Amino acid sequence: MNLSAEAIEANGSRAEGEGKATKLGRFAARPWTQADDDTMRALVLAGASTRAIAHQLFRTIAAVGSRAKRANIGLKKVKKKRLQMGRR
Repeated sequence: MNLSAEAIEANGSRAEGEGKATKLGRFAARPWTQADDDTMRALVLAGASTRAIAHQLFRTIAAVGSRAKRANIGLKKVKKKRLQMGRR
């Protein structure tokens, strides 16, 4: 039995709030706090990589990069040294 959305709403079969979009969305991020910014600044000054900062703050690497840009925090590029095989 197929019912249209209007028929379901008129019938009252739909649960409260079901099917309605939320304001923040399904994967809404938790807000950044001043403490998060201060921790990020301290980690950057200590030479931590973006990945390490993200792990410490329980955020994604993209979220850390985006917040750093908005808060004018310069993230350092960490380059791994390549081992040169056969050369000393």
